[in-house]
Amino acid sequence: MSVFAKKHYGSSRAGFYNSLIQVAIFLRAALSAFSRFTKWIGLAAIDAIIILMSFWLVKLFWNNFIKSEVIYSSNLHVIAFPTFTGVFLIASYFAGLYVNGFKQSRLTNSTVIAIVVLLAVYSFLPEDLRFSRGILLFGSLLAFILMSFTRALFVRWQMIESTQNKNGMKETVIAGTEAQFDEVQALLSNAGMRERMIGRIGLTQNKLETTMGNMSELNSMLSHFPIEEIIFCEGILSYKKIIESISKIPGKARFMIYSPCAQTLIGSEGRNVSGNCLAGNEMFNIEMPVHRRNKRLVDISLALFFLLIFPVHFFTKKNPSRFFWKIFAVLEGNYTWIGYCLDEPLLPALKIGILTNTGLPNALNTLPEKNLTDADFTYAKEYRSLMDLRIAWTNYNLL
Repeated sequence: MSVFAKKHYGSSRAGFYNSLIQVAIFLRAALSAFSRFTKWIGLAAIDAIIILMSFWLVKLFWNNFIKSEVIYSSNLHVIAFPTFTGVFLIASYFAGLYVNGFKQSRLTNSTVIAIVVLLAVYSFLPEDLRFSRGILLFGSLLAFILMSFTRALFVRWQMIESTQNKNGMKETVIAGTEAQFDEVQALLSNAGMRERMIGRIGLTQNKLETTMGNMSELNSMLSHFPIEEIIFCEGILSYKKIIESISKIPGKARFMIYSPCAQTLIGSEGRNVSGNCLAGNEMFNIEMPVHRRNKRLVDISLALFFLLIFPVHFFTKKNPSRFFWKIFAVLEGNYTWIGYCLDEPLLPALKIGILTNTGLPNALNTLPEKNLTDADFTYAKEYRSLMDLRIAWTNYNLL
């Protein structure tokens, strides 16, 4: 907007008018940023209230009907419950709950992770802050139920986007030629994306083609078939025609555009969800923000754990000072505990690894280059944070 305004209203004659436009652009950008921040932080704030309320309600029930003889400390409300709420939110954040729309599986995973972390934190608490594992467990489960219900309402009221349907698969049609239909199916299959292809929309009115219909009948098909997603194939179908068709699509239907030349599929789950680009080459888990974030979390957690048990290293390491240097190098973000075997430009960038994904330091990798390349590609494509933990645990003596 600013570039456009400077280009068309940047002359000295329109200086005052241009200044007003620049102020309006700044205010609009500020409002947009504030709106997005409020929506993001607002959902977390609602979750915090739900979690805190869940612990409090379960505590009342527990105190009145399960263990009525127990008198709980006032620290329970002032310190313990807010602390556990914060831990629950942090675990949910790193589990990807607040990334790209709502997905029930993310909420389920984040709740399981939060419960495990909460029980672990509880075991380290001093006696005056301990109360009952039952309150902790059932409070978390009640929070999960209430958060699921709240999100279902938000999705229904279109306050947040949902990235799932009942069976976990999108009901998809492809508008393109028969060859493009096969190309898109192969691309989705290679990427491991679950799509249920209802059929193909033809680009002409040739009745000999085995299609659901043609482009002129698109709106009619949307009302008669449970279509959730339309993939437009560029080529015979021009971008102008695609844009015209998209402008007429009802709000509930999503769309993506396939470019045969680049073998790339571009689109978004919804207007409030970040877009995705799916190319014909390998898809790497390690590129996803949630896995990037979790890998860094694993690096920091392992480094802090190694510092916590520092006396052990004096008996298990030949050069403890060298190991401590590595710990601080990881904490500073200059290294990662687990990295690639080779410097492969086709893979997402990672910091230099203390160990490689084979479990060995780089200097000890004597496998053929092809094997090391395959190991790197598999690691990047199938990455999970547990992989780093497993490699570090089983190869601690080589760290």
